[in-house]
Amino acid sequence: MTQAASTPDPFRGLERLHHWWRRLATSVFPAPGPDEADRATARLLDEFDELLKESRSHRGGEVSARKRAERCAAIYRHADIRSRAAMLNLITRDFAPDRGALERAIANLQGARDEVELSRAEARLRMALDAPRAKYLAQLSLLPEGVKFLLDLRADLLALLPQEPALEVLRVELDGLLGSWFDPGFLELRRITWDSPALVLEKLIAYEAVHPIEPWNDLRNRLDKDRRCYAFFHPRLSNEPLIFVEVALLKGLPETVQRLLDQSAPALDAGGADTAVFTRSPTPTRGCAASVSGTCC
Repeated sequence: MTQAASTPDPFRGLERLHHWWRRLATSVFPAPGPDEADRATARLLDEFDELLKESRSHRGGEVSARKRAERCAAIYRHADIRSRAAMLNLITRDFAPDRGALERAIANLQGARDEVELSRAEARLRMALDAPRAKYLAQLSLLPEGVKFLLDLRADLLALLPQEPALEVLRVELDGLLGSWFDPGFLELRRITWDSPALVLEKLIAYEAVHPIEPWNDLRNRLDKDRRCYAFFHPRLSNEPLIFVEVALLKGLPETVQRLLDQSAPALDAGGADTAVFTRSPTPTRGCAASVSGTCC
């Protein structure tokens, strides 16, 4: 054996030293797991899921059900959009209809031999499709600001649908509820004036997208004695104008819209007006508050 063969390899020793150092570092300083924010989010999702299961099983009375709904709404409000997507999927899953009952109802409908059997099968199918989701959403609507909460939840649904197509059924059921709640027969027509609550006036400024309002002098001009502004309100959304129309009372047709927006133009005597020009404003981004747009005479 040559002298070179018996000489220790310094690089091999360094490699072994590095290996043992890594093992020592791993035992003393373990690799970091999920940070505290992730753990907190996971705990909230677990709590949310447990609350949904208790609601589905009708545990406790009405007081317990209301407290659960309040807690679920609070968790949802403070969650980020990723966590909200998970919560919406939990609602869709936990409050789905009984699949077995649904399949039997469909089979009875397909096998109906006469009008009597067909009518009964349709009734059973309707009951099978009456998913607990709608009842749970209706329960949320009874909370303070509950209808507004569901409108904001619907806005989240619309934003998430491209990435979460399984939420489509929840959107359809929510739309069905909102469609019945916002029937024109339930809406109240009110005039908005400079003396209306500040919150309503702020919404008017925020929702006007055709001819933006430059607060507050511009708004005062649009609510002057030769102007009228009307809005539909829902009883559960007292300070939320759902649809509003701005009316300018004039003598003769205006040549341009700038005449209507001119803050320095003198106010006319409404009694001498022979023309009403109105503008309607478009739908806000969130919720179903509906403002519409265009200019007509």
